[in-house]
Formats: sequence, C-alpha cells, structure tokens
Amino acid sequence: MSIDGFRTKGPLHRCVVLSSHESVLGFPWEFILVLGAGGKLFPALVKDIFSIYHLDFLAILEPKISGIRADTVIKKIGMVEGARVEAQGFSGGIWCLWKNSCPPINVISSSKFCINLHINQNTQNSWYLTIVNASPHMYQRDEVWEEIKLFNTTISGPWCVAGDFNQVLFDHKKQGGGPVNSIGRSAFQACIDSCQLLDMGFKGQPFTWRRGPSKERLDRVLGNTEWQTLFPNSNITHLQSTPLTIVDFG
Repeated sequence: MSIDGFRTKGPLHRCVVLSSHESVLGFPWEFILVLGAGGKLFPALVKDIFSIYHLDFLAILEPKISGIRADTVIKKIGMVEGARVEAQGFSGGIWCLWKNSCPPINVISSSKFCINLHINQNTQNSWYLTIVNASPHMYQRDEVWEEIKLFNTTISGPWCVAGDFNQVLFDHKKQGGGPVNSIGRSAFQACIDSCQLLDMGFKGQPFTWRRGPSKERLDRVLGNTEWQTLFPNSNITHLQSTPLTIVDFG
C-alpha cells in the first residue's frame, strides 16, 4: 500500500492517493483525496489520475462548489456511489465518492468536518475510514477533536483517519510565519493519544501547505495498531513530478 500526495498549480490544489496492492476479499483498495473541485479542468485531471492509479474511491475536501454544480462535476468524473457534506460558500465541504465495484462501503455518519465510513462490514477484513476536513479556526477544531474521540468510543477494529487537520504538531513541521500555537497543538495531540492513533509517517517533502514563505504540514494519515496489522505494508511517499508536485499527506 502506498499513499502519495500531490499539489498542482492548477485547479487540483492537493490530493492524496491511497492504493493497496494487498487484496481485501478479492478487491484491491485504492483511493484518492484531493482539495478543490471548482476548476474547469478538474474532471479531466481526476480522470487522468484515475487512469494512472486505477482508482476506485475519491475524497474531495473544500470542493468550493455545491448543489447542482457539484452534481455536474461528480457526473463528469463518473462516480456512482458516495456521501457528501456540502460546502458553505467557498469553504468547508467533503465529498466521498466511489465506484460500485468497490468493496462494500457503508456511511456511518457525517458532519461538516468528518465523514465516517465502514469498509467490508461484517467480514473479517472490515475496517473504518474517517475523512477529516478540520476548520482553520482553532475554536472549531476543538469540535473536530471531540467528534473524532466520540466516534472512537463507538467502534472496535482497524481504523484510518485521513485528511486536512489544519494543525501543526511539531515546530520542525513549520517554516516561516508565527510560532506553532501550543494550545491548538496540545488539543490535537490529546485527541490522537486518546484514540490510540499513530502517525503513519512519510518519505519526501515535509510540508503540505504553502503560502508565500510559510510552509506547514497540515495533512496527515493516522491509523490504529489494528489498521496497521491489516495493512502491514502501508507507507506514505511524498514525491515531485510534472505537472503535479507531490507533497505530504501525512
């Protein structure tokens, strides 16, 4: 299994590919996580990446579009199943879209910050996936941490939590700008510890967000020990390529 993060100069702002070559009940598991869906070239870009990685699942954060326009884009991408939290204007929103050839996926719950899924329910290889799009505002991120902790109390088994957490955990994961907010960092770390999640680590580029001279690692993939046991060969790789710049989705 590998996870590759991309940042582009075009309408596809950030994306992550999670592709598993370990078959789960006969199905290879592959998904992609991206930010931004409003650009005219977005459907074509996604189709190109689908072709390269043979993807089955797509998660989009901050799509910047909603309603009928979102329906049109999703139709162009060619997905037939999914769950969606609508964007509020140009902020927020989560799309989780998948092909009907995927392993069974059940939507457990959703909110403005998270979508919780159960993959391969009622099988020995079932696992949980939470897609997160945390608020850029610290007081609202506390709501996200509480939601994640609450969901943890309702499940048992392999669990992967992936997305944009909008919070830096360590000083060396930030360059430029002000210092890391210690209160925000402590709250996020407390959530990770409470849920017994582990950062999946990464290779390559250390940052996932950039604005001018400022760089930060805001995106990451977390998993509990059961998930790492289910997918023992999982890894995260940050690469660079043209026209995509591959970055951290840690």
